[in-house]
Amino acid sequence: MAVDYISLWVEQHERANRRKEIWNDGRSFWEDPRNIRRFVDRLMAGEGSRVEGQLAAMQIPVGSTVLDIGAGPGSLAVPLALAGCRVTVVEPSAGMRAAMEEYREAAGAPEIRVIPSRWEDADPGEVGRHDVVVASFSLGLDDIDLSLKKIDSAAKHAVHLFWFLTPPAWTRANIVLWPELHGGEFAFEPTADLLWNCLCQLEIHPNITVEHVKKGQCYPTMEEVVADYCRRLHVRDDDGREIVTSFVRERLMQTEAGFCVPGTSKTAHIWWEKGSREPDCARWDRMCHTDPGTAIDYISLWDGQHARSLAQKERMGEGSGKFWSNQDVVDRFVRNLISGDRSRIEDQIAGMLIPPGSSVLDIGAGPGTLAVPLALAGCRVTVVEPSVPMGEAMEDYRRMVNAPAIRAIRSRWEDVSPEEVGVHDVVVASRSLSMGDIRDSLLKMDAAARRAVHLYWFLPSLSGAGGSVELWPALHGEPYCEEAGADVLWNALCQLGIYADLQVETKGRRRCYSSLEELKQDYYNRLSATEDWQREIVDAFLLERAAPEGSGHVVPGHSRSVHIWWEKE
Repeated sequence: MAVDYISLWVEQHERANRRKEIWNDGRSFWEDPRNIRRFVDRLMAGEGSRVEGQLAAMQIPVGSTVLDIGAGPGSLAVPLALAGCRVTVVEPSAGMRAAMEEYREAAGAPEIRVIPSRWEDADPGEVGRHDVVVASFSLGLDDIDLSLKKIDSAAKHAVHLFWFLTPPAWTRANIVLWPELHGGEFAFEPTADLLWNCLCQLEIHPNITVEHVKKGQCYPTMEEVVADYCRRLHVRDDDGREIVTSFVRERLMQTEAGFCVPGTSKTAHIWWEKGSREPDCARWDRMCHTDPGTAIDYISLWDGQHARSLAQKERMGEGSGKFWSNQDVVDRFVRNLISGDRSRIEDQIAGMLIPPGSSVLDIGAGPGTLAVPLALAGCRVTVVEPSVPMGEAMEDYRRMVNAPAIRAIRSRWEDVSPEEVGVHDVVVASRSLSMGDIRDSLLKMDAAARRAVHLYWFLPSLSGAGGSVELWPALHGEPYCEEAGADVLWNALCQLGIYADLQVETKGRRRCYSSLEELKQDYYNRLSATEDWQREIVDAFLLERAAPEGSGHVVPGHSRSVHIWWEKE
């Protein structure tokens, strides 16, 4: 049974809700006039650095229609209205709606249309469709499946969600004090990593930007600090208040503005632009076999899929990187590199923003696809590449374009020692992550980087698998074993405590060949089609999909690739 992330979200959300109901929390926290007043006072005082960052990140054009779900006191809605957007909000709390109106009037913002409802209960007909849909730290939603689908349906152009990737700094008190005050562990709402997986399960593959928040909660007086923590922890007697006061005093810092409880946390900006999405429901059934409700070990999931894929290749005589050392394959890669479409390479280099003069480690560099342009751009490049033909091709390419020398380590990444690799400003691995023991492989990448790591990998799809998913069962009598995708990779990084940014690119992919014979031979190699009857099946597949172009042939398609990166703290 495939992992059902939506069920996992619902289970965690229900546990958090039960805790709120027991202690009379839930929506009452957002109706408490003291909490609302504190939020509004901060907005009025201009403590809006987070809001400014969110507005800058979303880049919503002036004049857009915007739907703000769970708008609270208007933290985003009022500035968006001031910026010239036509704003509708869905907000269930009467107190928050009144606070938003107060804030709007004080700021001199245009009218904001208000729908007084929970998002789960809002009528889609009343909500309508808007250019952009926003939900900022308001995703404690019931029935996340329908809620997310309704969010997506309400957007014409883009959706922006902001949520916690790690528990916010103030919840440290809940972790430490809840067992002493109430018995049992504190039940958190599900976090942004699970939200991203829910969206992928719904065939929405969004981007992620991670924000590292170092600012703790700030208060004007010591008494207000204690009072707020007591409200959040549902302390109702003097003994509990004494416990909270002791906790706060040990951590409190006095600043010019008052008192602050320092802490760090991570939040996620999850967003996607509306466009065509390839349905691939079978992807989730192929991905893994973990029952809902159990802890998911993504590292073992990756290693297991890699082992199955490698075993299948070895049964076909294609193990140990044989495909990438095939001289015909290398020659075609080099030809496409020199005379083919270079937009992907240019986009990758532009996306990494590596300063000239940086030392760069390129893992699985192939024929120098990124290594040579980076050397030309003034970087000092070291590559780790196990294939001798690929290494020779890179050297030929480097000489042809007169790029500076590149240091080469002829080894698999799993086998190379950290001492031989050294430490570099930036580590890059582009489409070269077919690795076992992914825990050690990723940690070694992280340790080898001073400033940043950039990984490029695939989100598998039927059209992106080169015919393997469709044809493998007919050719070999078993399902095709894909490598684990970028979704598993990002979750594995989170499991290691590395919270990376992620950007998804869906684009047309064209395999280009100089002749029909070269096209057929490449597919025979990829699909391990050695018998005449197998090649007849491949020929029929290509007859339907291949098209002549100029003096050669192309196989059109599209694929989803992912850029995953993190900067070292």
